[in-house]
Amino acid sequence: MEVIVVGGFLGSGKTTTIINMGKFLAEKGKKVAIIVNEIGEIGIDGDVIKRFGFDTKEITSGCICCSLKVGLRTTMNLLVKEYKPDIIMIEPTGIAFPQIIKNEVELMNLGEEVKIAPLVTLIDGSRFKHLMKEVKEFAMRQIIDAEILGINKVDLIEPIRIPILEASVQQLNPKAKVVLLSGKDTGERFENFMHEVLPDIKEVSEKSPGNRCYRRSVQTFRASGD
Repeated sequence: MEVIVVGGFLGSGKTTTIINMGKFLAEKGKKVAIIVNEIGEIGIDGDVIKRFGFDTKEITSGCICCSLKVGLRTTMNLLVKEYKPDIIMIEPTGIAFPQIIKNEVELMNLGEEVKIAPLVTLIDGSRFKHLMKEVKEFAMRQIIDAEILGINKVDLIEPIRIPILEASVQQLNPKAKVVLLSGKDTGERFENFMHEVLPDIKEVSEKSPGNRCYRRSVQTFRASGD
């Protein structure tokens, strides 16, 4: 089982990207669960993702990276033991530090079969200068911690500016892999992004005896008071 943490400041396009990731993985025959924090962008919560037919576990009443560490642990254990997904994706609130969440998952000792994918941070490329001006310290922390930096919403950027933006982002975190993304583009560019996140991702053959057939039906796990 793989765990993917997808972070990014408010408005970076996390929910759209996670939905696209879920569709991509489902088409590969993977069983996907998504953990969301409803204190994210205004109007974005588990219901948005559920409408696309993915299984969701909502974490409520606070920030996933601080006051809800116990809740996250309980949620993860529930999914691993009872639901047994191939992939768990975690979408923190835009004001969380994704590295803290990844560290918390690593400390859960969920078993050797559970692997943590490279940490993804999304950047709204169309507002990059604004972010660096208004919330520089916060945005910088998310960028520096990332292992994969997704410059999102490139469809809103003038093509001549994209290479300059790539170079600027790469300079902030030379160790990270920088990729270009757009919610409107789920073709080759998006597939390359997915193979960066999950290098070993393989499509499950329908003819394989061990293949499990999954429906993208809605199965909602409600958070309990843990």
